[in-house]
Amino acid sequence: MNMSSAAQEEKGGDRAAIRLQILRLSLPIAITLLAQNIYSLIDSFFLSGLGEEALSALALATILQTILNTLFVGIATGMNVQIAKAMGAQSLPSARKNVSNGLLLQLALAVLIAICGALLVRSYFSGSSNDLIVIAYGTSYLTPLLILCVLTALQITIERILQAIQLPKLSMISQIVGLCVNLALDPLLIFGIGHFSGFGMRGAAIATLTGQLVAATVALLFLFRFKGELIKDLLKTKLPDWETIRGIVSIGIPASAVSILTALGNYCINRLLISYQSTSNAVFSVYNRIESFLMLPRQAISIGTMTLFSYYVGKKEVPKIRAIFFQAELISAVWSLSCALFCMLLSGSLMRLFHLSGETLRMGFACFSIISFTYLPSGIMAVMNSFCQSTGKSRYTLAFILIRQMVRIPAAILLFQTGVIDHIWWSWPISEVASDLMLLLLFIRHFRRVEKTIQGQNDID
Repeated sequence: MNMSSAAQEEKGGDRAAIRLQILRLSLPIAITLLAQNIYSLIDSFFLSGLGEEALSALALATILQTILNTLFVGIATGMNVQIAKAMGAQSLPSARKNVSNGLLLQLALAVLIAICGALLVRSYFSGSSNDLIVIAYGTSYLTPLLILCVLTALQITIERILQAIQLPKLSMISQIVGLCVNLALDPLLIFGIGHFSGFGMRGAAIATLTGQLVAATVALLFLFRFKGELIKDLLKTKLPDWETIRGIVSIGIPASAVSILTALGNYCINRLLISYQSTSNAVFSVYNRIESFLMLPRQAISIGTMTLFSYYVGKKEVPKIRAIFFQAELISAVWSLSCALFCMLLSGSLMRLFHLSGETLRMGFACFSIISFTYLPSGIMAVMNSFCQSTGKSRYTLAFILIRQMVRIPAAILLFQTGVIDHIWWSWPISEVASDLMLLLLFIRHFRRVEKTIQGQNDID
């Protein structure tokens, strides 16, 4: 074997090792997200037995719940990045400070959301729908979830800490345990059994909260067992440490805003659909559930690569960062293309599982067929967004989503005016082109700047 062949073989082996590292970290995260989305799909399936009004209420509840819960996810994302970077730099005190101050932020946020949930939920549904059944269903479902949102915060935070320290398998196990509890309780608490009549929509909320409590408890026990030094003597750390909080929030707020803008965009689409027919947004609800299920491996790759980017930025290893980026792009693109083909071929069969038929089934088929064109480019952009978030440029991701929604919503409104409801879905490809071009330009400049900064630091060291 000549030297050129040996070098190529070594380079190919490095690429394979990087792919394996990405998959090793991302696969448990994917299974964790799969558990969450299986619950969402099955929850939708059970609640569809109460009628299309229940699905319509669930769609509206999911939007507000997503907006509020994404604040927890944003803080947890900031913690993830900072903890992973501290572990890469082998700074346990810094990692511990991020844990304690992150938990303090989550607790304060949970109290605020609980107060808003107790006072404003019914007003939200009354302002979103004129259907009294939808309003009653939505209020019954969402109120307990927001009042006890501290369970959501704890589950999200501990699982993200486990992912940050590259123990995603433990996060996966805790999530699956919580899912099993949730699914066991769902049909019982929604429909009842024997002389027990069940609680309907509120029963689904109770099942969700119980599952979250169990999952959070299991994850916390794992953290104590396998990385106890990270949470040892947390109360003895400086609280609040404003510098640490600024570091978490600088990443967390833009990350939260990204999801909030997406949810607000979905809310606008829901309102347009409701104005066409009172329950036609059930189509969009089903689409979002199925799309979330299909895209979760891509989301897992984004979370996994964000952790790896942060870790190797802490270690100041530019070749690793570059290799992780290109291999993650390859994996994400292949999966996204596979999902697009799947949606084009099998979306009708999937929608029938949710009791959609006639006009709503036809609308759903058009929805899947058109939006699936965007899966491949959005998959490529997802890895770029992960890099930006892991290197302190979450505002680039925020700008990306802002441009997407600023184009999508006006485009959807204009297309809705044509009188053909199916045209509304073309707002997705239109907004994808605009936002992708903007992010690509920002990313290229930022990636080069990060490389130069790390290389300069290495030269000084």
